[in-house]
Amino acid sequence: MNHKTEKYRLEIVNIKEISNKYPDKVTGVEQKGDKSILVLDTCKIVFGDKFKKNPSTKRINKQLRNNKANQ
Repeated sequence: MNHKTEKYRLEIVNIKEISNKYPDKVTGVEQKGDKSILVLDTCKIVFGDKFKKNPSTKRINKQLRNNKANQ
């Protein structure tokens, strides 16, 4: 069986959104160095730290609350 490898680039995507939308397709998540890899039944999606991250206001506020609580 000959498998063809192709690369695609997505502008905005996150692991939680895909996991919630396609729970039957997600087979696992791996961490390799600075990359997170979402493993689906037909492909892998690699999340690297070199990609631009846009933190949400909600996430920033939660982190600030946690930081204050831990002091």
